[in-house]
Amino acid sequence: MSHHHHHEHGEECDHDHDHHHEHGEDCDHDHDHHHHHHEHDEYCDHSHDEEEEEEDEEHVHGEHCNHGHHHNHYKPKQTPIELPKNITPANHNHTTLEEYITCALSRGEAEEVRQILAHYKGDVAKWLNEARFEDFSHPLAQACMHGNQKIVQIFLDNGADVAQLDIARDSMAPCLFWSLHSPKANDEVAKLMYEKNPQAINQSHRKVPYTPIMAASQRGNLKMVSFLLEKGANPNFEGPNGMTPLVMALDGMCDPHKDETGQLTAKLVAQRLVQSGAKVDLETESGFTAFWRACMKRMGGQMKMLLDANADANKACFEMSPLSAIIESQDEKPHQCGGHGHGHHHHHTIVPQTSREDCVKLLLEHKGAKIDVNYSNPLFRALTQGYKGVALILLENGADPKQETEEGKTAFDIITEGSDAELKKALKKADGCTVCKKTGSLMRCSRCQDVWYCGKDCQTKDWTQQHKTNCVKK
Repeated sequence: MSHHHHHEHGEECDHDHDHHHEHGEDCDHDHDHHHHHHEHDEYCDHSHDEEEEEEDEEHVHGEHCNHGHHHNHYKPKQTPIELPKNITPANHNHTTLEEYITCALSRGEAEEVRQILAHYKGDVAKWLNEARFEDFSHPLAQACMHGNQKIVQIFLDNGADVAQLDIARDSMAPCLFWSLHSPKANDEVAKLMYEKNPQAINQSHRKVPYTPIMAASQRGNLKMVSFLLEKGANPNFEGPNGMTPLVMALDGMCDPHKDETGQLTAKLVAQRLVQSGAKVDLETESGFTAFWRACMKRMGGQMKMLLDANADANKACFEMSPLSAIIESQDEKPHQCGGHGHGHHHHHTIVPQTSREDCVKLLLEHKGAKIDVNYSNPLFRALTQGYKGVALILLENGADPKQETEEGKTAFDIITEGSDAELKKALKKADGCTVCKKTGSLMRCSRCQDVWYCGKDCQTKDWTQQHKTNCVKK
């Protein structure tokens, strides 16, 4: 089974993208192999061809273990079958029911599936509910992932039990999830899976700890997100790494694998979630809110959408305000993640970040975020990092250069005689009137342009006392 990976923005790719036929068979027909997508922030936290058994601690497919004891290794049992030569798939080099069904599913041959099951001498319903492919998925899950409604219905007619499969000990996720997660997602199949087991709507598993609405949100499926919300899906369910339906929809707004229409739809999904109770200021167990995360990633589109939804522009995470998060954000360099498989070479790139300056302007202009935060001190951070443009914006918007850090330092400890002239001027102006230290509307000495006054009285006073001897015409 081939694995197609999406990477977190800026994440390096160190895995192989080699493609393999299922079951290792020699096959001369075209397979449309199912892909597992690993989305933003490690959408999936398990290996799809490895299964950890909790009770007897068996590790499969050569899984490495550092527990210091021996583990047995196994693969799901295969079901031998011989088909008459007049059945199309009998012409292929397959020997098990699982192989034949995989072949038929890949080509979307519903009638072929019907014939194969009709010639199986065993209990078809038992096979449908107990069989597992090499990736440990069951037949109905595979049909859901292929989005083939006819084959799904054939399995149901032959005894596939959705509710039983959804709660099976070795189930990786409910059928409703698989019908929404796949690139071939079929809304009608998803609705059918919900009808067969409504309890699955907020169900998640240890192996795939995400709910169906998270799959629909990540895919940007506005129609099914709305359907699930109307049926009672939880818009605030939290998966690993702080993932929520809202965060997953927001990431779709800047997903380089989506076109402009797809990114716009992702925004509509995020807005729909907010309208239905998704908390924009929810602090996840990972310690961040959706808005703070958008600031740290410098995703301007996400920031604006959340600000429009009344996100708290000042809610700190990790003792860092959103404004400081923008300043401390990392510059993500476009990277390529290439892999060869069946002669194909593919590249993944990241969507360009919004500039720090534009993010800061957006925050200040849109919501009036607090500039002077004692524990955060955005101005000091900007000057320390050498971000002149950000520092000038902060000073223009009233940042206090005398604000101290925990170590008692201020912006004046960073700006020296050799510092940038424009920064020095901005810092002196922000410091207030040279005489009375009043801030606000100030005027500058027209001769030297180095000192600032609140009015004529202070300028005259300073001129007679000391400035006359220090003023040098520029």
